[in-house]
Amino acid sequence: MITSAFNVVLLETIMELPCKKLITNSFPDCRILKADKSQGFILQYIRDCGADLVFIDLKTENINILVEYLTIHQIYTVLIGNSLLYDSLNFKNSTPHFYLNHSDPENSLSVMQQICQALVLRQLNQKISRLTNTLSHLQNLTLSISSKDGFEKINIFDILRIEADRSYCTLHYFNSSKILISRPLNALEKRMPEGMFLRIHSAHLVNISAISKYSKLEGHTVLLENGQKLPVAGRRKEHLIEFFKSL
Repeated sequence: MITSAFNVVLLETIMELPCKKLITNSFPDCRILKADKSQGFILQYIRDCGADLVFIDLKTENINILVEYLTIHQIYTVLIGNSLLYDSLNFKNSTPHFYLNHSDPENSLSVMQQICQALVLRQLNQKISRLTNTLSHLQNLTLSISSKDGFEKINIFDILRIEADRSYCTLHYFNSSKILISRPLNALEKRMPEGMFLRIHSAHLVNISAISKYSKLEGHTVLLENGQKLPVAGRRKEHLIEFFKSL
């Protein structure tokens, strides 16, 4: 059985498909639509569902138009019917799709496994793509700061932590270098990307990727990946606990 992570539509004709139980068992949240609806209604329904996968009875009218639409919108398509009907419609050398022969139970199970694997792989690739785009975006985040020597453009992604010292701040980098700037911590915190840094103390703003451990036994401290320990203010403890619970 597949979870409800995918939006699936079964488009069937008046006659119930022999493999319908196999489909609904594999995709419990599968939406079932009779193919006697108008072409426009069917296409709109598929769009509104945000379908990832559509099963289509080969006896459906104007099936070539449906398959072409699904292909253009990169929606996985499963054609269902006997081999004679499948061969007569000549889909083999056209658009990519899955073919499920409902008169062959062994073939049906094998095809369902292939479909599930394809859906999971596509979802994984989409997550990787989003993560890659996010990382690329973060690596390009820069901040212009004034220092004793003038102005400097820094990459926010390189900042390990920021430590306050009255109206000044010290920026500590992952490469162990640091720089003193004439700007208060509150002002810098507002310029950091949301969710990338965590305020653990009135004097400390930490890159969440550098946090390794939170210890209650050592006077409430945070251990960073470089071995440094920083104090955690009492009113900041809940935020830190929520951060660890979200991982």
